[in-house]
Amino acid sequence: MIAIVNHGLGNFRSVFSAIEFIEKDVVITNKAIDLKKSTKIIIPGVGSFKYAMQNLKKLNLVETLNEQVLVKKKPVLGICLGCQLLLKSSEENKDVKGFGWINGEVKKFKKLKKLPKTHVGWNEIKINNDPIFNNMPKKFFMYFNHSYFPKIAEKKYELGITNYENKFVSIFKKKNIYGIQPHPEKSQKLGIIFLKNFIKNDI
Repeated sequence: MIAIVNHGLGNFRSVFSAIEFIEKDVVITNKAIDLKKSTKIIIPGVGSFKYAMQNLKKLNLVETLNEQVLVKKKPVLGICLGCQLLLKSSEENKDVKGFGWINGEVKKFKKLKKLPKTHVGWNEIKINNDPIFNNMPKKFFMYFNHSYFPKIAEKKYELGITNYENKFVSIFKKKNIYGIQPHPEKSQKLGIIFLKNFIKNDI
């Protein structure tokens, strides 16, 4: 079973629909028992780093997620806000700690004359080799919608690079932990291939 974590911030139905197209055994949940029964976990989200982490704590899911990901080594995929939650902290709310599974901080795009501070639309991702990219080209486009981005401390965990105001890490991996800043569920064919690789491959 694929468990999609519902922390209350984001359109979880769009992620559910994309996953259900690939794997029928999928559930949107905020219950620890479902996370324990699952084979893989997806943490999506759109919105506030602070409120997402607060909601996860109120739901008593932080300890369960730590156990499933760090101890049980269950594959997990963070999408958009979900990928940011995997890091230690965010400039959005410096007093709020993320999961800290990935050594890094979420940074805010600076306001530039030529670019809006919110990165919205299709943009190119250049990738490194990994099973998550099976049957995908070395460069491809996905759909982005964010004002903050992950800054990873260790370069070896970088899988995908995108250029907006500067180059930033749009996809990363550490062992069983994957994060992707764009929305694969909104990225048409290649987004579905990416999700299928996460769900079906032994990663």
